[in-house]
Amino acid sequence: VVAAAAGAYHSVLQTEAGNVMTCGNAQLGQLGREVPKDVTDSSGLPIDPIARPVEGLGDEAVASVGAGFYNTFATTSKGTLYGAGENQNRQLGDGLPLNVMKMARVNVPQKIRRATGGYCHTLALTFDETLLSMGCNEDGQRGNEIDVEKEDDNNATRSSPAVSEIALPASVRDFDAGANHSVACLVDGTALAWGSNEFGQCGGGEEHGRILKPKKIKVGEEIVSVSAGYAHTMLTGKSGKVYSLGQNESGQLGLGEETAKDP
Repeated sequence: VVAAAAGAYHSVLQTEAGNVMTCGNAQLGQLGREVPKDVTDSSGLPIDPIARPVEGLGDEAVASVGAGFYNTFATTSKGTLYGAGENQNRQLGDGLPLNVMKMARVNVPQKIRRATGGYCHTLALTFDETLLSMGCNEDGQRGNEIDVEKEDDNNATRSSPAVSEIALPASVRDFDAGANHSVACLVDGTALAWGSNEFGQCGGGEEHGRILKPKKIKVGEEIVSVSAGYAHTMLTGKSGKVYSLGQNESGQLGLGEETAKDP
């Protein structure tokens, strides 16, 4: 195994031979393949505890794997993005069913290097190091500045396009999706976050607890990698220091206390 990704209740593996394998919960198609009909969890939902190859990938070599809460992603060396699992919020774009049971090509206009997802949104990095978003946007996690809670001039609910590019001031070095927020660091070392800020996971308090466009997180040094949990964010600095912010009721920020914090 050369790479792995974790969803809410499933896992994705990329083998050295270029195979994509999955295991875990399968009720929304997130394993990207058929599963044994006689294996369920305590709630009666289908599962497969054995990692097995996904179905539906083309012949191109697999370059990366990723996961959302209920999605599996794989990209190829030519930049094709495949996905499986829940699509009720178009986190797999347009043209696919509400639940995608086998790996299917995701309709995006650019070549994709890597993809990951949150509860119901997807982030995808292009070959040009720009960041695309798909899926739900109630908390601004798409980063496209569209407030779907406000009505437009025709008193209709605003909606986001199936795929949109996130306006960032430089190329993306790393990115990740939390449940309802997103975080990225750029090649210049800047860290930014957007989406739900209920617990300060995007840095600092905001009215309504939402940030609709990328906002800089003030850290004081160059950030080289980022990671997002359900409602907290971790940043790694060039010095090797780790900065944490957001929800901390389980002590996940590692601060020795249980309150939400800025970095």
